[in-house]
Amino acid sequence: FICHFCYAESGRYHGGAQVDFTSRASCATSARPKRFSPEAIAARKEKKRLKRSLENEEFLPSFGSFLAQNGISLADIPRKEVTTLQVNIGLTCNMSCSHCHVESTPTRTETLGEREAKKIIELIKATPSIQTLDITGGAPEMHSQFQYLVKEVKKLDKDVIDRCNLTIAVQPGYEWIVPFLAENKVSIAASMPCYSPENVDKQRGDQTFDQSIAALKLLNEAGYGKKGSELRLDLVYNPLGAFLPPGQAELEAKYKQELRKAFDIEFNQLFTITNMPIKRFADDLRNSNQLKEYMDLLMEISMQGTLMISCVVLQFMWTTMG
Repeated sequence: FICHFCYAESGRYHGGAQVDFTSRASCATSARPKRFSPEAIAARKEKKRLKRSLENEEFLPSFGSFLAQNGISLADIPRKEVTTLQVNIGLTCNMSCSHCHVESTPTRTETLGEREAKKIIELIKATPSIQTLDITGGAPEMHSQFQYLVKEVKKLDKDVIDRCNLTIAVQPGYEWIVPFLAENKVSIAASMPCYSPENVDKQRGDQTFDQSIAALKLLNEAGYGKKGSELRLDLVYNPLGAFLPPGQAELEAKYKQELRKAFDIEFNQLFTITNMPIKRFADDLRNSNQLKEYMDLLMEISMQGTLMISCVVLQFMWTTMG
């Protein structure tokens, strides 16, 4: 069966079947309606949260003790002006990627409202240091306030970055995305975890690679990523497993070589990121008994000249998982 509550949590179709969720008669679990009660759903969510929590993991020190062990006080860390504001405008997405740290799916309905969107514009107006609005999701383009935010921020002569999954740009009904982004000179940071179809589809779903390539070609045709163009197209790589990304410069050169040779695709820069051990990725680490090994790896690199970056990452993990 594909129960509605299970689908909402996993975000995947199992066995390729689809069920009419509007009728409980389509599923044998209709004989057990208590499983669908608000109390039962809340209990399952709490059980899942506790399972994911790192609070009782002995191998992981608290954030405060981690700083103390390395002779760091938060009071001694200089505070800089905020120049980029990143906003997650909703969790609806046309994909259900295995590494997604916000667990977006096509069934998620959380989205930014009109009132909140206007407050974001007010915040930017009141904070002169903010020069860039970085919009993420979900698939940001699927949310009703996306175009409003882009247009209003551009009126303020600020920059906008769209965290695009690429595949959304070739879905029916979203043909407007590429022309709209180009017209408003929106920079694009696009997910592209590899230059080979096997690795991309393994992480993000069947046919993702082909759809991503089709979207990249549309962006190139619009001027994105081309030499001398003001339309910026950057790609983002993240590892497929419990390991760190390779060197960014070397991998960028390989990406440019392979994508140009195979598809005549161009882009500006590649960014490599490390997967957060939270939500779906943390579940995979636990199921494969790699969570401690991965956390040890993050702790180790924090001692090798990247301590401040790791502190930010670890603080996010503690507040998110704890």
